[in-house]
Amino acid sequence: MSEIGRQTRLRVLVLALIATVVMVAAGVIVIRVTGNDIGEPCNDSYSCADFLTGGECLDIGVEAYCSMYCDTDADCPAKWTCEGANPTVMGIETELVDEICVRPRVRRGGK
Repeated sequence: MSEIGRQTRLRVLVLALIATVVMVAAGVIVIRVTGNDIGEPCNDSYSCADFLTGGECLDIGVEAYCSMYCDTDADCPAKWTCEGANPTVMGIETELVDEICVRPRVRRGGK
């Protein structure tokens, strides 16, 4: 392979790498800008703004909302608790139990 051929190949590889980095960065920005905040409804973890930094869509059966992983109640928003949950990956519940912030449950009758 000639020197010109090697330089051309190197340029193509560098441009491909740059394009990949730009696309990933754009994806991160889109998730951060369009994603829902903690406590807001979600369909999956990708719809939560904090997905890439520890956010998660918590589905408790009657509703699903954006939450985040935690170690203690102090890591969660006010009045929320840090509780064990089974994360779901690609629609399949895992055996793993992790701690996630859970908002206060509304009891029937307003109590």
